Amino acid sequence: MKRKTQNKVFGDQYLIYNRKSTDDADNQKNSLSYQQMRNLEFATRSSLPIAEALSIQGFCEAGTINESHSGFKEDEDFEINLNGSVQYKISRPKFLRLIQMLKNKEIKGAIFLCWDRASRNKQDDVILKKLITLGCDIRFCEATYDKSSSGELHMSVDGMFASHYSRVISEKVRNAQQKLRSEGRCLYFSPHRISR
Repeated sequence: MKRKTQNKVFGDQYLIYNRKSTDDADNQKNSLSYQQMRNLEFATRSSLPIAEALSIQGFCEAGTINESHSGFKEDEDFEINLNGSVQYKISRPKFLRLIQMLKNKEIKGAIFLCWDRASRNKQDDVILKKLITLGCDIRFCEATYDKSSSGELHMSVDGMFASHYSRVISEKVRNAQQKLRSEGRCLYFSPHRISR
């Protein structure tokens, strides 16, 4: 049975997810408009219906999710429950809602530009792979992963490079901040004074 989201059925439709990294704002691939253009072209070419009637304030507009979030910041803490499950926090609220909708079969699938726009770290990789195993149709505009050991290897390699890229950006940001601090520069907006 297909579930309903805001009184509409979207079980045979897709959402587009675009993520802009707040740490690498100058990267063209990072532009939300670029990702949207490429993902819409891919959806049209592949005959994938977008849930254009789905708009939820603070989450998506006309079947498109735009999220700005760091590419490498993650919660390092986790819980081990008595039932043997391991629990950790997902820091991207829109991505969390998307994966809940996918798992609950409220939508058929999601379209991402590439692996590093979907996954930021190994925990995200695990969630995406589990959703794919459950039958969620997760598509990538710039890559196709076939259902074979070679496809699994391709996915793992892309995940590894996405994690490495996030770590490299993290190092660059950290080094730039250390340099600015050593020069005595302010790394935050100074408070405004109102003159009377």
